Amino acid sequence: MAVVALSLFAVTTATETVSAAPCLSQAKVRQLISSGQALPFSKIKRSLRGKVRGKVVKAELCAAGGGLVYVLTVLTRSGKVSRLRVDARNGSLR
Repeated sequence: MAVVALSLFAVTTATETVSAAPCLSQAKVRQLISSGQALPFSKIKRSLRGKVRGKVVKAELCAAGGGLVYVLTVLTRSGKVSRLRVDARNGSLR
């Protein structure tokens, strides 16, 4: 599990539609990362440093809106669970 900093803005922009994205199998994730269509999660974690505060308890690569997103489940210090969407190509919060 990764610990990254989470901005209050990111927490408040998480929506319930995140869970509607169909997530991919581990084999498909490896294929997309190998082909350069998605960044490895280790690079995504680095891109989120200073933007997210909390503990990532789950991360999945999912298809959404014609692209790929990492759907992160984050546990904040106050105990709140939030879901974030991160663009799998560039690491930006959606």
